[in-house]
Amino acid sequence: MQLTTADWALLISICSFAVSLAAFVWNVWSKFIYPKAKVRTLARVVFLVPRSENQNNFIDLTATNFGPTEITLHASIARSTPWFWFLLLRPNRKVAFLNPLDNYKATTTSGPFSGGLPKKLAVGEAFSAYFPISATDN
Repeated sequence: MQLTTADWALLISICSFAVSLAAFVWNVWSKFIYPKAKVRTLARVVFLVPRSENQNNFIDLTATNFGPTEITLHASIARSTPWFWFLLLRPNRKVAFLNPLDNYKATTTSGPFSGGLPKKLAVGEAFSAYFPISATDN
């Protein structure tokens, strides 16, 4: 059986309708039914002023909630990925929990859920956690 031009037009129209319907459903799902909050992070090395001779530098990790919903920060996780990660199907990743400092002036920590974690952030709020630069500092 040979397809005519009208049959091809109908087949292409049905396919384009299916793609359009899938895009519409995905937009409604991602924007209204299950919106995900956008969190922007910033890491920087900081030190206290005035600086004492036995004082170490810290890493300040700041997370800002850009909305549209409230979020909860549970833990800080470090993950190593090779620079060529996109060439591998399953890269060999090393994952570690980071221990935030309870009091960055005293440089003490009490595990991965210290330093004010877990922390609820409303839209527009930011939270900073401080970490020692080396593993021997805590």
